[in-house]
Amino acid sequence: MVLAADGFFESCRTGKALQNKHFNKEKTVMKRTIALVLTLLLIAALGVFASSADTVELLPKESEWEFLTYEGEANALPEEEEPELWLSNGEYTDLSGQAPFAAPSWAKPITNTKFDYQYYAAYLRTTFTVENVELLNKLTMFVIYDENPTVYINGEEVWYAEGYKDDKYYEIDLTDALSVLKNGENTVCVSVSNVFGGGIFDMSLSANAGAVVPEPPIDEDGNFVIQEVTTAGFTNFGAINAPDNVLDGDQNTVTGSGFNASVEQSVTLKFKEAGTIESVFVQCKDEGTTTNEDGTRGTYHLYALNGDEQVDLGALKAVTGTDGGATLTLDTPVAADGLKIVIESWEGNCWACVADVTVKASDVTPPPVVDTGDNTLFFVVLGVVALAGTALIAVKAKKEF
Repeated sequence: MVLAADGFFESCRTGKALQNKHFNKEKTVMKRTIALVLTLLLIAALGVFASSADTVELLPKESEWEFLTYEGEANALPEEEEPELWLSNGEYTDLSGQAPFAAPSWAKPITNTKFDYQYYAAYLRTTFTVENVELLNKLTMFVIYDENPTVYINGEEVWYAEGYKDDKYYEIDLTDALSVLKNGENTVCVSVSNVFGGGIFDMSLSANAGAVVPEPPIDEDGNFVIQEVTTAGFTNFGAINAPDNVLDGDQNTVTGSGFNASVEQSVTLKFKEAGTIESVFVQCKDEGTTTNEDGTRGTYHLYALNGDEQVDLGALKAVTGTDGGATLTLDTPVAADGLKIVIESWEGNCWACVADVTVKASDVTPPPVVDTGDNTLFFVVLGVVALAGTALIAVKAKKEF
């Protein structure tokens, strides 16, 4: 009986030992699996972090430029033509200075170099370096100017503006100019003039490198994304729907023309993709006075564009002010790939203009808002957690073996 009991207990101990061994083996496998998962998570986090879009500064503000100026007169450009070898990257001047450049009378503090002449045509040139142009997916310029600047990159004209924007640096999308960039040294040439008032110029260039988030055809508010704006009969003082326009209380950014204008001036908007128009909102600039009793500046006439077709949507009053504007809501949505706004009439001593336009799309679900901000902190924390977890499991596994 004693021997039988001893055998029974020995058998139990052996079975328990085998069970514990099997259990410990399962624990080890589980820990190794968790460690592998955490390691893969770390690799994925680092991969996403490495592929996220980075901003590359190509040409900073207040850079050094070569320059040459020709003296002019008030309201008249100098007779001299652009200097030889300026665009071809040859030696054309021995003068250089740090931007911003300005006329002698410029009183604002953002000036490093003043030209010798009050009225002038100036020709500037500098260079920047690109390490790998294939990685760049967006090119942005910030510019302050007075007046009429033309920007060339590697001899190709990439941007021109009439008039002046001298109160701050304005953001300009130059992504279409990525095709003229090259690896190594790139040359920027700028012609800018001053024939009235003060004069100033400076610019910067930066690019995005990494993943591209395509712009949807409809924004988060359900409005068509406007891809192109053209005007007829207008003097352009700024871009329609610019960030600093009437809706935001800044009256400087508009498209306008002479006082009391009313003859076939128009603005044409092309959408990123075709769709159906539900309503149109238009606002004009708050400047000058009107003779209309209701306070409106005049009348717009709206047309939906669809290929070669043009559909009359009707008239809309020109209303101004930070809380102003007028909306035309359609009884039946109209298919369109663009919109044309014509100045039908204008009254009083005020600019004929179109400052803000939003076109609501019908039966379209707004796309989700994509956060393309800097996620550096998130990925750093994720990486630290993954590394710490992997190290802890490795230490415990080593002790048990």
